[in-house]
Amino acid sequence: MRNTVLRVIAGLQTGEAADNVEELTRIAEVSFRARSHTQPMVCLVCTELPLAFPEQQAMTIFERDGIFYFNSSAIHIRAAFRLSAGIEPDAPGTVPSPLALA
Repeated sequence: MRNTVLRVIAGLQTGEAADNVEELTRIAEVSFRARSHTQPMVCLVCTELPLAFPEQQAMTIFERDGIFYFNSSAIHIRAAFRLSAGIEPDAPGTVPSPLALA
C-alpha cells in the first residue's frame, strides 16, 4: 500500500490527477473494508494529495463516493487567513465549514 501511495504522490507532482483519484479511492476503500461499520474519513495530509481533487482544493472537508476527505492544506490556509484577518478562530473541537475560508 505504501508504494501505491508514493506512486500516487509522484503522479500528482507531475500533474497526472485523473488516474490518481481512482487510486486514492481504491486505497481508502481497501483501508476501510474491515471497518465497514464506521463512516470512512481520510485526511489528506500530504500537500500533493488534494491535487487529485481539483474541484475541491479550497474545501476543508468534502465527500466523494461515500468517503469524506479532510484537506489539511485548506484547513491550515483557513486558519492562517482567519488569524491574519483578525477573524475569530474556530472553536476548539469544531469542524470548519467545508465551503468558506472566512
